[in-house]
Amino acid sequence: MEETKTEIEIEKTDKVPSPDAELRSRDSGRSPQPRRVRPAHQLVVGLALLTAIFMGVRYWSSLTPNPQSLTPSSQPPLSTQHSGLGTEPAPAALALPDKPSLAVMPFTNMSGDPEQDYFSNGLTDDLITDLSRISSLFVIARNSTFTYKGKAVKVQEVSKELGVRYVLEGSVQRTDEQIRINAQLVDATTGHHLWAERYDRPLKDLFALQDEVVQKIVTTLKLQLALQERGILTHRTTNNLTAYDYFLRGAEYRSRLTKEANTQARQMFEKAVALDPQYAEAYARMSATYYLEWHWRWSADPQTLERALVLAQKAIALDDSLPFAHSIFKPCLCG
Repeated sequence: MEETKTEIEIEKTDKVPSPDAELRSRDSGRSPQPRRVRPAHQLVVGLALLTAIFMGVRYWSSLTPNPQSLTPSSQPPLSTQHSGLGTEPAPAALALPDKPSLAVMPFTNMSGDPEQDYFSNGLTDDLITDLSRISSLFVIARNSTFTYKGKAVKVQEVSKELGVRYVLEGSVQRTDEQIRINAQLVDATTGHHLWAERYDRPLKDLFALQDEVVQKIVTTLKLQLALQERGILTHRTTNNLTAYDYFLRGAEYRSRLTKEANTQARQMFEKAVALDPQYAEAYARMSATYYLEWHWRWSADPQTLERALVLAQKAIALDDSLPFAHSIFKPCLCG
């Protein structure tokens, strides 16, 4: 019995050595017995290792698609797949209207002087305005076509993005007494040129030249003009070239939509009507400068909106056919 007890005590001592035993072992030059790992600890470590391996396999599997899961019928087209190349879905082309449709692209300033941009932009605006009065022709607004200004773009892309069949492109070069305009009308769905012309005229013939370009487009596209539209091609609100130049400068300033540019635009329109008191369109644009000043609170003058309304009324009284005069009159009246 005494012998059995001694064996048990020795066994316990071997399993969990006391600090004194470890110290005696060092002193005697013997290494202490290593601590044994219990079987329960081994089981926990094993389960943790298996769990980590399983989660790792699941993670990498989620990053790698299964080739068999993407059959030809279920795979998206290349243009809609997202990849490292950054491909994006191609935008669908807009449907063409049920009548001839036209985008007048910003005419290029060929003078070599950026300060002359107002002139080429103004001629483009006038062509858009004149052509948009023809009910048998669908014309894209200036705000849409001028997003392409200064960009190299194919007419086929313009056709798809704006939903038009025809595109008018051109350039302008002006000297003191002469003007040169190059214009070309293109079927944007095919890239085929329908008409192209270069005009070299005295500057004093500018208005007649604009009418000639519009007339050529009408005849090329075989447009049918209503009786009340036949006078559009020769309708001008001024015959004063200097007043017209001030008007174009004012329109360019106004398009910038800043307080300072708005003030400069008004000064240009004031010079235009001073030269031609019957210049209805200049009165309408001047009205817009006062309306913008009131709308954006650029002025604390309580009479600002009233001035805008009076000028819009004057423009309509001079020329009731001006669309812009009517469009600015309504917000002035309701403001």
